[in-house]
Amino acid sequence: MNDFPAKDEDPGVESVQLLKRIRSFAGKQYTSGLPLEQVAMLSARDPSLLKAIREAATRHEHMLQAPHGRWVDSVLRGDEEAASPILTQDLENFYEDHALQPYVPLEAEGPWVVTAHGAVVHDNGGYGMLSFGQNNQAVLEALCQRQVMGNVMTPSFSQAAFGEAIRREVGHARGACPYERFVCLNSGSEALAFALRLSDAHAKGSPGSGGPGQPRETAIVTLKGSFHGRPDGPAHVSDSCSEVYSRHLRGFRSGRTVIAVEPNDAEGLEAAFAGAERAGLQVQAMLLEPVMGEGNPGLSISPGFYGAARRLTRRHGCLLIVDSVQAGLRAAGALSVVDYPGFEGCEAPDMEAWSKAINAGQFPLSVVGLGAEARAAYVKGIYGNSMAANPRALDIACAVLRQVTPGVRRNIRERGRELLSRFEEIAEEFPAVVEKVTGSGLLLAIHMHAAFPVAGRGGLEEACRRRGLGVIRGGRNALRFTPWFNITDFEVELVASIVRGVLAEAAASRGAAGDPRPALRPASSEMLLAVVNGILEGYSQRTPTAVRAAAVIAGGAGGAPAEGPSTLASLPLDHFAFRTFACSGPMSGIGPAARMWEAMGYRLEAEVLRFPEKKLRARWLSPPAELRQLVGGCPAPRVFVSEVVVGDLPARAAEIVRGYVEGLCACPEVAALSMTGGAGTGETRPPLPWGALDSDDYQELLGLHSVAAWTLANGFGLNHAALAVHWLPDPDLDRLNARLVGSGIAMNDDGGMVKTSPDGLLRQSSSFSDGMSLRCIDGKECRASGSYIEFVQRLLLPEHRQLPPGEITDYHYRDGFETANASRIFTSTDGTQS
Repeated sequence: MNDFPAKDEDPGVESVQLLKRIRSFAGKQYTSGLPLEQVAMLSARDPSLLKAIREAATRHEHMLQAPHGRWVDSVLRGDEEAASPILTQDLENFYEDHALQPYVPLEAEGPWVVTAHGAVVHDNGGYGMLSFGQNNQAVLEALCQRQVMGNVMTPSFSQAAFGEAIRREVGHARGACPYERFVCLNSGSEALAFALRLSDAHAKGSPGSGGPGQPRETAIVTLKGSFHGRPDGPAHVSDSCSEVYSRHLRGFRSGRTVIAVEPNDAEGLEAAFAGAERAGLQVQAMLLEPVMGEGNPGLSISPGFYGAARRLTRRHGCLLIVDSVQAGLRAAGALSVVDYPGFEGCEAPDMEAWSKAINAGQFPLSVVGLGAEARAAYVKGIYGNSMAANPRALDIACAVLRQVTPGVRRNIRERGRELLSRFEEIAEEFPAVVEKVTGSGLLLAIHMHAAFPVAGRGGLEEACRRRGLGVIRGGRNALRFTPWFNITDFEVELVASIVRGVLAEAAASRGAAGDPRPALRPASSEMLLAVVNGILEGYSQRTPTAVRAAAVIAGGAGGAPAEGPSTLASLPLDHFAFRTFACSGPMSGIGPAARMWEAMGYRLEAEVLRFPEKKLRARWLSPPAELRQLVGGCPAPRVFVSEVVVGDLPARAAEIVRGYVEGLCACPEVAALSMTGGAGTGETRPPLPWGALDSDDYQELLGLHSVAAWTLANGFGLNHAALAVHWLPDPDLDRLNARLVGSGIAMNDDGGMVKTSPDGLLRQSSSFSDGMSLRCIDGKECRASGSYIEFVQRLLLPEHRQLPPGEITDYHYRDGFETANASRIFTSTDGTQS
């Protein structure tokens, strides 16, 4: 600890040195975060960033020196990609794996997060709870002070203080608080569940209920794209999630009627209530968000539409519930909708719910304001909660509300307008990427066209996070921003610059830059087509099973055309797979193998797939948009490159490999020539950059490590080609496998014939390899495994399943690769066709 930089030196220098120290202990970074030179500049300007880095360095040092469990060393010293599975292995995650943050936070202050691998992230995605920032001092003091354990049944001074604070805030723009009482619960979802329970009691006692003998069925009116939470009651009225719930839950909305109306469509709202009346339904309640937080982030409800909702609920004798869980404070600088600009003269709703802004993301708390009619409907015993109105939660709410000053309200509105303006400028610059921008205050979203997915591996959400911008996905395909209330103008520029950089990279990689001038392309589609066909020609000569399989596919159920390379080249490709060695020398590793593809515009993805039991690791390259149209509108192939980690092999195996590979006098470009070579040579193996092998060396290596032996015998030749089954007229992998087996092709059944990813969206099968004759330098011939063919069925991502077939592109399918699937597919070279 005594070699930390002195605290009195330049803040920028100190920050960089501390981050480099953390990085020196860690494995490979996945989240690079803000550039160090930018961190140095920001640290000199913002003391909270310097504090976050200092606290991170101190915690890092303590964790290295103190016993914290087996996972500490693995996380702090290991690769960043491996950290999350280690730390979360005992917890069931509610959401998709790709939604997890790609880093492990170590410390934070204000808007700044420092990761366990020494990166700095500016947080804009605190799930709406960031309010006054990470580790806010007033909130920490409220958390740390002594308190008596209690709830709503234990009177406390904290309850009285909270009552004063909430009444001072709600109604401040109209001179008085419109709510009679407040209910304190634990989450926004629970607040809405309580409100729906209370509206049910109100409906039962309403004159329009039909009476005990003939009760009328009830309906709830909500807005299209709305989100009110995931527990039972709120889930039923959350239009944005209804498709997922209906697909997976047997009893979803059983016996319940929910009417969804377009936001700000007053005529449609009037028609919805009239339609319910004609159908004999009793409207129990109407729910709305003043500014949508998840389904359509940043979309504001107009005062006119709100007024129509209030009049209609009054006329039909039902309750109006406003969900301000996400919009509270951040959308307009006011906690309650009754204080929004333009709403000051509107009649208050019957109930209003708040949570995220006032709990500071540190302690579970939600609040429901009850108007006179709602309060009168409450019946003792219909609801209860062990932690309701506990003193510590109320202390935190008071600590937050004390910080809401006129200056903070003004900052929320002004910085929100600045961010909205910057995002609109970015939308104008990249019209092919950005569909629209929405926002109110500090709740904003940039909505992307479907060809540029936000979620998933390689999506825009991940790209922003890795560059140092904490965001989360919202809406159908949007980046959602919920920064802290004290965001500064230079932070606004920082956020905008990172977003612009990410979108510029996405646009360039997919040929969608906003500049109307012709783009300079790295290579023509004709050139890529020539390379692909050249690879397939040599592969077809060496892999008769692939040609047979292509003939079966091309012939459909009624027979096959003449077999030949042209048949294989006419089918849609999912990817090519190559293999190399990771050791030393100009041709070592994935880089030389990837160089030819990068020259044609391919992008080497950051994802690293690891296969420790096989001593392999792999990366893959994605094709650029302008080179995707090869055959019948199908995409250009991805390129998958794996490398045998020679240093992990048994000592004798490593010695054999290094004897051939490391002393080779060749430039990296030889790898590209080896990939495309072999056609028309009459050889049953691809050309080897290191020349012929000694038969004794090969046989010995085969006994020590079969994967290394395959790579030494096949060089940079195509390990396998994978056909894109999802682009075939019949995209069913199971039916295709049955036809292939029926034609006499031996299929790899390791782990089952079909290998399926955990999310069920990537399904793969493969043949066993073809054998080949290996002519050795000592005149002997050895039999060796050659190449094989794979079949890949990618399924549409859930958010794209409603797209018409004519609008579906490769971007809408599950992308990338799955380690467990690939590990099973690799065993295709363990056997050969009989």
